Amino acid sequence: MVTDYLLRYVVDLNQRSCGCKSWQLTDIPCVHFIYTISSLNINVEAFVSNSYTKALSLYNIHPLNDSSEWPHVEGLHTILPQLRRRLPSRPCVNRKRD
Repeated sequence: MVTDYLLRYVVDLNQRSCGCKSWQLTDIPCVHFIYTISSLNINVEAFVSNSYTKALSLYNIHPLNDSSEWPHVEGLHTILPQLRRRLPSRPCVNRKRD
């Protein structure tokens, strides 16, 4: 059990779960888990998903030079920027000159 400020989180190493649920959602160990592993002197990298390793990520990323190389997708509409609306302000005061 790990205490973070006033909250307590249960960390289960066998099920690879934490009470904060961020590890289950992202497959990246959360702070509470890293604290638990470091206190047990176990290698943290053994618990990270293989999809986040450097060797596997190099094969999945293919950089493009500029936007002309982007693939064209049919059926997408171009999104135009919002029209600029003049914000309300104090009205002009015209002095009566009598």
